[in-house]
Amino acid sequence: MGSVFERLSDEQLNKYMKYFDKIVTNRFSDMEDFYQNIIWDEKLSNKLKAPLGIRDIDRLDLEYLYYLLENNPDNGPYLRRPKLNEISVDHVTEERVRLKYTRTGDIETYVPDSIDNSYLSTIRSDNHIDPWEWDITDRDEYDSDIYDDYFDV
Repeated sequence: MGSVFERLSDEQLNKYMKYFDKIVTNRFSDMEDFYQNIIWDEKLSNKLKAPLGIRDIDRLDLEYLYYLLENNPDNGPYLRRPKLNEISVDHVTEERVRLKYTRTGDIETYVPDSIDNSYLSTIRSDNHIDPWEWDITDRDEYDSDIYDDYFDV
């Protein structure tokens, strides 16, 4: 969809930016600082959107303004305009996950009705069966804790 500023002519945009420079006197360290200072200041946000006749100032509108400030001379003219791009971003979570695996295998026996957990544990410890080599037939994730998350650009 893009920014509302894309539709403005160079003349309209420069006029708006003069207005912007009057009401926004401080400069910002980076995009996050710019975004937070404008979006969380309702009075300032209202002043910025009023001449545009829009209900809300959008994230892309703020990015457009920030680009203009960073890539044009102070106080204009604002002739270098940004182009809308699409970038791929990864959101990485580091988690501890509890998993329950069910492994299924066949064993030979003469006493199928007498096989129970205790007997199977005993013959496993005596190395007569190795359930780690059996096929995983079910996997359940039943608990997880996220201990970190971040974006990787």
